[in-house]
Amino acid sequence: MAESPSSSLPPSLPEARIAQAHVIDPPTAQTRRKVVMASFIGNFVEWFDYAAYGYLAAVISTVFFPDTDKTTALLATFAVFAISFLVRPLGGVV
Repeated sequence: MAESPSSSLPPSLPEARIAQAHVIDPPTAQTRRKVVMASFIGNFVEWFDYAAYGYLAAVISTVFFPDTDKTTALLATFAVFAISFLVRPLGGVV
């Protein structure tokens, strides 16, 4: 039976390293803990940001939008808030 050309390559060649690169070790408990903590922190900060923006919407509307019509300013503030939810999946793709 003939050997394939890649099996006869010495391990120092890049082709041999690439052939071995697909082997992935299972994650350790410490790695899983780090991933879970990083996910928790990122999620907490993101939802804290949304909660703070929603809680302070009335203040944000008076500071950043013209106060000629308070209802329109508040609706504009909530529109910006809604845009952040619509753009969020785009950040996951990029």
